[in-house]
Amino acid sequence: MKKRVAFILGFTFLALWMPQRTVTPTVADNGLPYNTYTYSTSREQLIQTQDAYVPLSITQNFGPYQLVSPQDVYVSVDDILYIADEGNRNVLKYNLITDEIDLIGDGILNRPRGVHVDTQGRVYVADFGTKAAYQFTELEGEYVVTATYQKPPNSPFFEEDDPFDPTKVVTDKGDNVYVLLAGNINGLAQFKNDGEFFGYFGGNRIPATFENTVRSLLFDEQTRREFSKSSLNRSITSRLINRVLF
Repeated sequence: MKKRVAFILGFTFLALWMPQRTVTPTVADNGLPYNTYTYSTSREQLIQTQDAYVPLSITQNFGPYQLVSPQDVYVSVDDILYIADEGNRNVLKYNLITDEIDLIGDGILNRPRGVHVDTQGRVYVADFGTKAAYQFTELEGEYVVTATYQKPPNSPFFEEDDPFDPTKVVTDKGDNVYVLLAGNINGLAQFKNDGEFFGYFGGNRIPATFENTVRSLLFDEQTRREFSKSSLNRSITSRLINRVLF
């Protein structure tokens, strides 16, 4: 009997105690699927702040089509929505006025992560899975590949084992194509519209330090590339400079 009374009292105490605990708010409490952060230069960290943008609606369904893993979105001037869906391995084209749906890249794309549309209506897709970006043009109601942007063979800008992982793509008024590559610090890979690679755009500049200046004078491009890939870049370069100079 004493054990039963003790159990009842313990259960009652637990039931009274649980509602009094502080409940940590979740992201869903404010109706948004994300948090907003601002970077503080004084604290050198991200600080959660009030939401900068509030969506009017949230949906994953467009008629019979359901998004699985959307990665990028582009809205054209004629109110057409293009969504790169990595999970479904294609790009969803959705007309916001007529609700018409079309799928782009079925059977071609593997992991589309970026989408862009130029002024002529051509659709560009950066595909992480196939290691290439594509240009799709609508011909007789069907989107076909009319250009491919991929790692150039026998190029001084790429070693054989250098990765080529497209994540975003965009064009300019001159119809040049720029591809953002994951993990690449040289800048945006720049292509002519027909797919010919001709360099990088916006790469990080090398600071004009004494070490970098001596390195540029003593070593050829191939050697400098090997040093830049090494995690021991600074110590190795310093030792080599010391050997040459001293």
